[in-house]
Amino acid sequence: MTALTMCLALAPTATAAGTAAAHAVAKLSAFRSLPIDRASPRFAERHDPADESALAALFGAATVDKFPEDDDDEADVIDPRMMFLDPTQWKEQDHYFVLGLQDARFRATDAEIKTAYRRRVLQYHPDKLQASAAPGATDLDATFKCIQKAHEVLSDPVKRMQYDSVDPAIDFTIPSDAEIKSWIASDGPDAIYSHLAPIFAREARFSKRQPVPSLGDAHSDRAAVENFYSFWYAFDSWRSFEYLDKDDAETAENRDHKRHLEKKNKADRARRKTEDTARVRTLVDLALKHDARMKRFKEEDKLAKKMKKQQAARGGSATATPAAPPTPEPAAPAAVEPAADQVAAAAADKDRKAAVKRERKAIKHLVTRDANYLLPAAATPSADDMTRELECVHKRLAAALAKDSPKLRANVKAAFDAECERTAAAREQDRTAAASTSAAPAAALPTSKVVPWSAKELQMLIAGVNAIPGGTVARWEKIAEYVAEHSDNPKVRRTADVIAMAKRVQGRPASAVAGKALQALQAHTKKHNDDVLCADAPTLRDEAYERVGTAPPTPAAAPASAAAATAAATWSLAQQEQLQKALRAYPPSYKEADRFDKIAGMVEGKSKKECMARIKYLAEQVKLKKLQQQQQAAQQGGK
Repeated sequence: MTALTMCLALAPTATAAGTAAAHAVAKLSAFRSLPIDRASPRFAERHDPADESALAALFGAATVDKFPEDDDDEADVIDPRMMFLDPTQWKEQDHYFVLGLQDARFRATDAEIKTAYRRRVLQYHPDKLQASAAPGATDLDATFKCIQKAHEVLSDPVKRMQYDSVDPAIDFTIPSDAEIKSWIASDGPDAIYSHLAPIFAREARFSKRQPVPSLGDAHSDRAAVENFYSFWYAFDSWRSFEYLDKDDAETAENRDHKRHLEKKNKADRARRKTEDTARVRTLVDLALKHDARMKRFKEEDKLAKKMKKQQAARGGSATATPAAPPTPEPAAPAAVEPAADQVAAAAADKDRKAAVKRERKAIKHLVTRDANYLLPAAATPSADDMTRELECVHKRLAAALAKDSPKLRANVKAAFDAECERTAAAREQDRTAAASTSAAPAAALPTSKVVPWSAKELQMLIAGVNAIPGGTVARWEKIAEYVAEHSDNPKVRRTADVIAMAKRVQGRPASAVAGKALQALQAHTKKHNDDVLCADAPTLRDEAYERVGTAPPTPAAAPASAAAATAAATWSLAQQEQLQKALRAYPPSYKEADRFDKIAGMVEGKSKKECMARIKYLAEQVKLKKLQQQQQAAQQGGK
């Protein structure tokens, strides 16, 4: 070191400028002798390039950079693998290895990441690598870019969490059932605790809830073991899989393309999340399956339950049997005998219920398997046949069964055979009646020998079939009741008669189905009112109508009801058009209670009751029109 002394001498002058300069120089501080240090590390004279005590003395310690200390000159060693990194494949690289933190990995702190980054920057800077470039490494900036990308990912908490979720250096596989069995076979049943504990510890760091209970060992108490499995069966992981997105939504060409990529990435993440949850659940299931502690706890529970039951049986009998406090010994034998009787009675009751269950199953098979639902062997029963016949058989057999006794199978079989014979006779009678009806078309209906079918009954039969859909429980009994309630014949017809008539109406010409009754019904539908014209095509859903008939002058073609005839005769064309507009404005989908009030408000001179009667009348006419078209189509098909 040398010391330099600076001396300044001013020449005296008499001018004004000289006087001002003298005053300016006079304000300078006193001269000092300062040491001058060659601070640049490029000079060989400097013995310790890292020693910056002189700069610290001049400008303060805050201005001096503290370089990390390297052990054994590791910072000067160039790793050949670092020279062949590709910045375009930055997602495939190990960021912890790039920064030299491959040993610490997720345990590395933010300060350690920052220090490692600065060390790598000094070590692999392109200017420094220019002289000592490895053979084949042409792009010296590639390594530097990869270091910057690694620091960008690991210094951001969100990006680091995403990378740690899929860290390629961590093995996320779980042992199979065969591997666990091999551990138990070689090292004993307690070996699974030492083998599975590191695996659960590996998964525990992804839990949102901390701390995580440990697996324990063979001597863990029951509360700890149950707490462990309760926690892991409700395991909530923070693992996310955004880092594995194949497509970057930020590079999309437009908004639609960006939405498409985001939707695709979201689906992939959800799939991976589901697979990871299933993987953890499989691990817990395997641990529970082979955990000897849980098997021991179950055995203890069974034993305790058995002891409690025996104690309750002994205690109940002892309280029921009075005994003197000084001599309780004689009451002990009396307590055991009632307990044995109770156990025997419970076992007998259990056997009786099992026998009743078998008998009921056997009775059911009589109908379903043996008798084919009371149909011919080659026939395939429909849903209606199954429901109808099973209900009939159930009613017949209910009287034959007495309090779940399994000893009455003979009585049940006899009642069932009687029901089969009755059904076969009824079916043969219907077949004979149908044949006679086809031979004599003009004759009255043969299936109802007491009261023939009237036009009103046929009309209500069609309405009932449409109103009560197939699959309804006791459908044909309900249809028979519906016909009796809404027709002029209050007597409920037999279910077989109703079914036979419905089949004939649907599948045969009018002359061969109902004779004079159906012909009179069709004659009534041919009468039309020239003053009423509905422009819309008739359908049952939107309640639009065709041309409809009014009351005919002859009694044979009278309307279905006096109210309907009155409604048909007193409506004008303008009122009919207003009604159609009202029905369009308030269709059946309008579920409010004031629907018909609003409809009546749109029709001049008509009340709510009259509008409802008119709608009902038009609906009946539409149904009759469709029936007539079906009969005409059937006649053409017969020809």
